[in-house]
Amino acid sequence: MLRTALTSALLLTTMAIGAPAAASTSTVVSQPNGDVRLTVSVGCGGTDRDHDGDFNTCGKGDTASLLHAVFNQSETTQTFRVDTVLDGPGTTFDRTTSIDVVLAPDQIYDVTETFRVENKRTPLGQYTLSVTASASETVATSASLVVR
Repeated sequence: MLRTALTSALLLTTMAIGAPAAASTSTVVSQPNGDVRLTVSVGCGGTDRDHDGDFNTCGKGDTASLLHAVFNQSETTQTFRVDTVLDGPGTTFDRTTSIDVVLAPDQIYDVTETFRVENKRTPLGQYTLSVTASASETVATSASLVVR
């Protein structure tokens, strides 16, 4: 029930941002049993200082948002290994993290990070957030945004 409510909330948030959000949001479900669902969403929703109406492009003054969420859809508690890689132009914002998270059935682990796009501190180009979640099954996906 909690999973359904949070999935609906994420869907409503995505719909409120507009159609372009689909280009920078990816959701995958593990095979063959569907035990793991992973959503990765990146973009500059809410600020649109570059006035292009595109969720996955950011300009000076925008706030970039990076979200990933792991859903335990199995009927048992599982320990998940969650690996994330943020790869941008140059190495200023690049990072790799790994964490083990114990999730009960229908429990969700989610992380949201933000950074403000600034003239001299934020390199121009594509930023990609890649996430892998492993437990009884493994899934991986990524999403990108562009700073210009």
